[in-house]
Amino acid sequence: GKTRACLELGHLLSTQFPGCRGLILRKVAKTLASSTLQTFERFVLRVEDGGKWYGGSQKDPPSYIYPNGSTIAVGGMDEAGKILSTEYDWIYVNECNQLLSKQWQTLISRLRGMVLEHPRIFGDCNPTVSSNWLYKEREAGGFLRVIHSYHKDNPAYFNEDGTPTPAGEAYIDQRLGRISDPGLRASLLLGERQGVENALYGAYSDDSHIR
Repeated sequence: GKTRACLELGHLLSTQFPGCRGLILRKVAKTLASSTLQTFERFVLRVEDGGKWYGGSQKDPPSYIYPNGSTIAVGGMDEAGKILSTEYDWIYVNECNQLLSKQWQTLISRLRGMVLEHPRIFGDCNPTVSSNWLYKEREAGGFLRVIHSYHKDNPAYFNEDGTPTPAGEAYIDQRLGRISDPGLRASLLLGERQGVENALYGAYSDDSHIR
């Protein structure tokens, strides 16, 4: 749901604004290939749009190149030298909770709006530990806007009337529903933030245990 939506937005900007420069990013570059990029190529990048994969070089990051001159670079913060040497109209960070606040703000500095009048950075993540900088920035009224997404919002898993699709039943009931770890269950099934990082007690929660 949320990853697909972010990829669709990046693709839409790339097709509608010729010469637009985008970036798909994760903390570690190699983890994109087995997850995010598979979703992009399987569900988002259509043949008629003409986007082609470029494997990159010693200096340039791998990219998707569109016929209208738009490009989408692909990389990770572990290869910052390649991806931060240029400027972008938009940046999508997959699993943005894995980054540090300083890294996020560094990415903001690479948004220059060469084509888009309003350059943007956006990301997605599952609920994480309460101490994560994302929650602190949101609660402090900082530079983040948070949009909540739930399994029921995903049309692959739920119909418009709220009933689960066959895929939804298989995923929600037979997979997520069988998670026994309280922290993971709260995050992946219920969409709730977890307690504290590296907690010894998986059932810890702020609401229950802090007074």
